[in-house]
Amino acid sequence: MNRDLQFSLRWFGVGAIILVIIFGAYTLMASIQARSPFVRLTEEMTQSGKFEPIEGQWKDEWGLSALEVAPWDSAERLSRLDVDKDLLIVNLWATWCEPCRAELPSMLKLARQMNNGHTWFVFVSYDESWEAPRSMLRRVLKSMPPNVIMLRDPNGQAGGEQSANSMWARMGATGIPETFFVQKGAIHGKIVGAINWDQRVVRGYLRALAGQ
Repeated sequence: MNRDLQFSLRWFGVGAIILVIIFGAYTLMASIQARSPFVRLTEEMTQSGKFEPIEGQWKDEWGLSALEVAPWDSAERLSRLDVDKDLLIVNLWATWCEPCRAELPSMLKLARQMNNGHTWFVFVSYDESWEAPRSMLRRVLKSMPPNVIMLRDPNGQAGGEQSANSMWARMGATGIPETFFVQKGAIHGKIVGAINWDQRVVRGYLRALAGQ
């Protein structure tokens, strides 16, 4: 075998080894990314049976400023919320909804734990007035967490299907309670029905989502 052929074969072998290394590194990185904490926790949330992954964008016509701010709450909180930069947990609820009442204490507890300046728990009530929500909130907490915003949908109805111009209908909700996760203007998923929010997987998912 002449020297030129030996040289060519040697470099061919080196090139093949380099390609194998590059392919292996790419495969490893893809595997790590696929099993990132956010992806893993999303899978765990989905397996719970009530979480539905969604890929969508927050729409301007869903503007929270069009909703009625609770009379005991400061509209200043709403003015500090930035849909394009913050994490929003938007919960559609009502006091006439028993599952809503059941999950509210654990959700407010989680809100206190995630008071980081960029995570907001937005509760949109479908009660006919603020009387019932005010009475209930007085029973379940001593003070409102600073990252909680209480709103009421003036186009909502007490019980049953909501009107077409309600926020419930515009967001494509299917029932109450229903909770949407919005991070930097992108909708990542929703919880259909009530859950216990004081769970490791829920806390982990929201913290991972906040880091996206």
